[in-house]
Amino acid sequence: MSIDVGVYRLLTTSDGRYVENHERYERKLERLKTFQQSQSRKIEGSKNLEKMRVKIAKTFERIDNFHRDMYFKIGKFFTENYDGLAMEDINVKQLVSRSARFLRLHLHDVSFYKMRKIFRW
Repeated sequence: MSIDVGVYRLLTTSDGRYVENHERYERKLERLKTFQQSQSRKIEGSKNLEKMRVKIAKTFERIDNFHRDMYFKIGKFFTENYDGLAMEDINVKQLVSRSARFLRLHLHDVSFYKMRKIFRW
């Protein structure tokens, strides 16, 4: 079974199944953006700045955990239902450098390397 990875649909399999990118992830990025904007207005050395740094670190960790959990669930599905797995080889640096600005964020957020690493495992 072969897998095609993309931006709008996270995965598309050779038998027609697909996995969408989650909107919940987009909301977490928006929340992170507001936290970072709020942090920029805090006074250096204040307790409020330290609280905001902790919130930002937790948000980054949640985003990473969300990715890892989603890829492990997808990988488990593939191992239970298919014998072999073939994934396309993508040169992400070249793809990012040639893409429009609004697509670059999505290309980085898909994190192809994490997905490939978990699927190999």
